[in-house]
Amino acid sequence: MMDATRKRYDAFGDECAGETHATYGFVCVAEPDLPAIIAGLTDIRARHGLGSAPLHCRQLFHSHQRERLGLGHLGFADVLKIYRDVAVLLAAEASGLTVTIARFKDFPAQQRADDPFPRVIFGKKQLGAFCAHAATLPLMHAVRDEDLRFWVDRDATRMEWLGQSRQASLAIGGYLDLDGQAIRATPRDLAELEDDGRSALFQAADFLAWSANRVQARARSASARQIGRIYDLMRPRELRLRIGLDGGMQLRT
Repeated sequence: MMDATRKRYDAFGDECAGETHATYGFVCVAEPDLPAIIAGLTDIRARHGLGSAPLHCRQLFHSHQRERLGLGHLGFADVLKIYRDVAVLLAAEASGLTVTIARFKDFPAQQRADDPFPRVIFGKKQLGAFCAHAATLPLMHAVRDEDLRFWVDRDATRMEWLGQSRQASLAIGGYLDLDGQAIRATPRDLAELEDDGRSALFQAADFLAWSANRVQARARSASARQIGRIYDLMRPRELRLRIGLDGGMQLRT
């Protein structure tokens, strides 16, 4: 739960684009709680013998990737145990977990330019960026913008973004309408991120976004149901993004 009496928060974000949905998750941690959550992630890595391998879902949940990382001795059940520990840690220590979900079929391929507005493309990467914008809103409702630092995982993929070519992670940020007031949500330069272990929180955000994406297939997949039970332990705040009847963005909880 966000506590407005705390002075400074760090929110770490990452995206996932699956077969049917785009998701973006922010893990928000109060500055005094950062050492505990960093130590917790370090302990999880040590207890499960991960060595220097990253806590990255697309690698750990695929057997061939585990082999390449020297983790071939781990099975699917072992990986579930790792991420169950991560979920319990985040539920206990994170101040807020927010994820936005967009279903691809709810969006047209594009909206044509309508002067002075440029063409809007709704590809996987673009929807990931729109989800990131939406996921900042509840965090900024809870904490004053000057007390909240956003960090987004770097993604150098180039895409068309509101009429310009832009790196995917650089499309995140800008002015948001917050209760009728224009607020600028600006991710910090990753060069400012001190080498104090905080970058491990991107791996937690990776799991939040990835698991939110996987659970959309809960009805069709036994493995997705297993992942869903772990996802539910985190109790994230979910937002769903879609196009409204007026052609604008709609955000639902």
